[in-house]
Amino acid sequence: MLAAICTYGQTAPPYKKDVDSAKAYLTRKNRDYTKALRFYEASFAKGNNEPDDYYNAGCCASLVQKQPTAFKYLKRSIQLGYMSQSWMEGDKDLTSLHADPQWPLLLKEFDNQILAIEKLFAGIKTVKPSDLIPYRSAGWWGYMDKRTKKVIVKPAFRSLGFMSTCAIFKYRYEDIELLITSQGKVTKEPIDDQKDVVSYYDEAEEEAKYPKHISSKDGFKGFNMDENGKITTFSDIYTGVSPVFFNISEPFKLNNAYHAIVHKSKRDGIIDQQGNPFPGFNFVHKDLVWNNRVPGSLKWFYMTDTLGKSGFINEDGDKKCYGELLSYPFYSNDRFNLSVQNNKDSSGILDVSTMEWVLKPQPIHITRTEISHNGDCHLSNVEIKDENIIGVYYLVEKGENAYYIDKLGTKYWPK
Repeated sequence: MLAAICTYGQTAPPYKKDVDSAKAYLTRKNRDYTKALRFYEASFAKGNNEPDDYYNAGCCASLVQKQPTAFKYLKRSIQLGYMSQSWMEGDKDLTSLHADPQWPLLLKEFDNQILAIEKLFAGIKTVKPSDLIPYRSAGWWGYMDKRTKKVIVKPAFRSLGFMSTCAIFKYRYEDIELLITSQGKVTKEPIDDQKDVVSYYDEAEEEAKYPKHISSKDGFKGFNMDENGKITTFSDIYTGVSPVFFNISEPFKLNNAYHAIVHKSKRDGIIDQQGNPFPGFNFVHKDLVWNNRVPGSLKWFYMTDTLGKSGFINEDGDKKCYGELLSYPFYSNDRFNLSVQNNKDSSGILDVSTMEWVLKPQPIHITRTEISHNGDCHLSNVEIKDENIIGVYYLVEKGENAYYIDKLGTKYWPK
């Protein structure tokens, strides 16, 4: 059985109540597979074509010894896009079907679906992988040719990534990711993103690495550093943000002396090691963040003033982009110092190293950055090596449609 999770759009389909009722009978302490199956079948009569619902109906039929019905619904689930053969083979709810002559024929349906998917991707062999640009039309994804703007793969997928040596996609079932090579071959088994991932986090151990408070009772209002230039302790007058070390920044030099940004009384300021404020930065800003993307010795900072306006300010008090920014400019996964700026009405692309607009704000909604490259398609944006990068694109969403633009604003939508 698959997890009983329902996701619907803004308008619930006519079969929603039937699916909810079926899943209720699968989550109760005393499960009733016969009633669950009855409600699933009622939903199918009303147009339900969700592969996970057909899969679960097949499991229910198997558990109540209705083998022909089980095979019918399981086959239909595969035809609708359910593509995990290993899960189906290991599902204990389907054990009673394994001795049936129909079982190997059912598993053969996975191979048939792979061939059908590869046929949908047949056109990619005629186009350079780096020229395949994903787009979404009426909620479904396909590929277009960057150069000719012609449709190469018709929209038929839940999601579709940029092509490198391979591309990751979702067919008709939202919870299963598959992989297709640039030669048009689809892997038979879904991608397991969690395989071999070990996560361990010790909060006390992590906090021990960062600066700690020391008492200000003797008048201490600065910070101390070790021989490696790392802040070890700072005055407890700087507080208000949790955890403690969020109240002080990494050190940087102004006028050949170490300084840091500190937080106090809902304001940010810049102090030296003795706690003396730097001129012009005496806790007169709501937010300050050192913009270490800017080359050269002159220090620049992202700031928000008491009027709520944001921009950049340097150590001399000169400003850039004041009142122009749409959102916070720094994110750990940004590449090339390009920051996607968003508010509810507009989006733009800002180069945070020059603090100048690459694409001035306009009435579009950019939701993410994607990198076209010739490396492994499993890599995240931050893992891709610079020498493998071909281009950077930004996804613009508009209802059920979506298209990519480059940093110059060129729109990639098929003719």
